[in-house]
Amino acid sequence: MRGFSTKGEGRGTGLHLVRQEVRTLDGDIAVESVPGSTEFTVSVPLM
Repeated sequence: MRGFSTKGEGRGTGLHLVRQEVRTLDGDIAVESVPGSTEFTVSVPLM
């Protein structure tokens, strides 16, 4: 979701921009979150 952040208004665009670029490369972003820890895994195919 573009612009989403738990830290307030006007934030949260960084991950959205990364997602756009990863999709341009036919890649994917996965997220796993538990209290106190969030992990993002970015996968892009080898060219």
